[in-house]
Amino acid sequence: MEQQTNGAPTPSGAKKNNTVWYIIIGVIILLVIVGRMVSSFSSKKIAEKNIELATGGKVSVQNDGNVKVSTKEGTFETNSGKLPDNWPSDAPTYAGTITFSGSSNGTNGQKGLSLMISTSDSADKVVAFYKSELASKGWTIASEGTFSGTTMLSAEKGAQQYSIGIITADGQTQITSGITDK
Repeated sequence: MEQQTNGAPTPSGAKKNNTVWYIIIGVIILLVIVGRMVSSFSSKKIAEKNIELATGGKVSVQNDGNVKVSTKEGTFETNSGKLPDNWPSDAPTYAGTITFSGSSNGTNGQKGLSLMISTSDSADKVVAFYKSELASKGWTIASEGTFSGTTMLSAEKGAQQYSIGIITADGQTQITSGITDK
């Protein structure tokens, strides 16, 4: 038997065939999603194994891209997008996009923190900010210089040393800083 739909004859099994196609399309979509999840998991495991081979340590790659490496020499952990949890409150940081942060703890107990920030502000504005903020927070600028377009500041406070590098490239000012024990 035939049914009339919009004036055109259709076989009575057309509705059943559409359902089969919807099921097939749904299964394909599900397989693509599962495939991507497996691929992401596999990529993460491959990255972990490659870093472990290079460092000789235990590596954990998180879903957000952060990495923790533990070796007999100590640990290193990245924390993209935010300050390290133990970043000193008296260490000034420029407003901008945090593109990388990390912390390490060697077996000698010396800790290190690192931070990379990107901003569209000029290098001169960034340098002026750090000079002002370091002084207002009790840091003493130990050295300052500009070499090949990169301004370097080194400041000290108590047992800590704060090193800051500032350079402009491709319309963005990049700030790389690190805090270590002296």
